[in-house]
Amino acid sequence: MKKLILSTSMGYDWSKIKTWNLSAKKTGHDVCNLLINPDQELLASCRAHRVDVVHYKAEAGPRAPHNLRFFFQYKYLMSVADQYSQVVLTDSRDVFFHHDPFPRLNQLMQDTGRKIICGSECVRYEDEEWGRSNLKQSYGYVYDQYREAEIANVGVLCGEPRLLAELCLLIFTMSLHNPARVSDQSSFNVLLGTEFGQQNIAITRPSDGLMVHLGTIGLEKFQHALLERPQWDLQELPHINGELIPIIHQYDRLDSMPALVDVHCR
Repeated sequence: MKKLILSTSMGYDWSKIKTWNLSAKKTGHDVCNLLINPDQELLASCRAHRVDVVHYKAEAGPRAPHNLRFFFQYKYLMSVADQYSQVVLTDSRDVFFHHDPFPRLNQLMQDTGRKIICGSECVRYEDEEWGRSNLKQSYGYVYDQYREAEIANVGVLCGEPRLLAELCLLIFTMSLHNPARVSDQSSFNVLLGTEFGQQNIAITRPSDGLMVHLGTIGLEKFQHALLERPQWDLQELPHINGELIPIIHQYDRLDSMPALVDVHCR
């Protein structure tokens, strides 16, 4: 069956999602943008670059796009679940595909016996200020249970489409009435501690060769606290044993990385 690379955007123009689209198209798999309240200029740009678009309307409200996207991802994934065997679902602004991620994803799904694969930030909640504050604000009543947990990043989720859809619905529902305006990542990490998460989701690290989240592992200030240190020079594209990691997230956090990424998207 076919494979799908999927993302959701709200409030971005083409310049913000160009890298995601151009690099995703180079993998040779189906690529789709879920656009919330897009303007005509963005739709025209997508048509000009021959990228598939499904657009939705949503009323403005207190819920952040970070949370709202999971509702539309749930709806869309359920509508195409029988067409695809695997899906890579990511953020749109700061994700770059160096090459086809599906061979490595397939191997990890076989090795772990899990239907969803995510990636670690390689730090614990107690050692990362933003994550710690976000978890306390959104789920403070279980902070002590999760303070030593390894943070998983919600910006890249891979696996079987129907189970991914169910995960998206759970994240959206948990975020809907949450006291924190942005609570997608904390909701996801709380889910990882449940039986649903433990039975269905595997947390990988960069050394597993599928994805890397540079917002922690790529920054000098976290090096002392990392559970796995980078095996590459921080001024280079991330690689393991000489092979570049296919999914690179948060590349814009490093000053040198956008130029390296741009070369591969021309």
